[in-house]
Amino acid sequence: MGGGPGVDQRLRRGVAYVPAFAPFALQIVVWPTSLGTVLSGLILGVLGALLAAGMSLVWRSNQIVTFAQSDLGALPTTAALLTMSKWGWPIWLAGPVGLIVALAIGGSVQALVIRGSIAPLGSSQRWPPSALGNSPRSAR
Repeated sequence: MGGGPGVDQRLRRGVAYVPAFAPFALQIVVWPTSLGTVLSGLILGVLGALLAAGMSLVWRSNQIVTFAQSDLGALPTTAALLTMSKWGWPIWLAGPVGLIVALAIGGSVQALVIRGSIAPLGSSQRWPPSALGNSPRSAR
């Protein structure tokens, strides 16, 4: 009946994806929605996963829980969105505006906080303590 040995392997691979797509297919049948709504949900899910990955990386490297990556990303995103909505700029011009704002914020944080020009509130030593060799890990 033809098809060769690769057909069985491709069929098994295709069947493996059925559980992942079954909720999506059920959602289309039970609660039909527009493609825009589905894509919006997909984008929000990916952004949530990126936020979780960033928090995991910060935790694994410093043993500190921080939400700073979302704060540092909100202002450039808002700047890009405002240039598109208020001034009517196309996305290919508003994107670099967001990038420039992000670089300015990142450079400011690097120069003023990370390099130690400004100490955190309530601290008399430079930041970060791990760079000076007096982190909680070095005491162990």
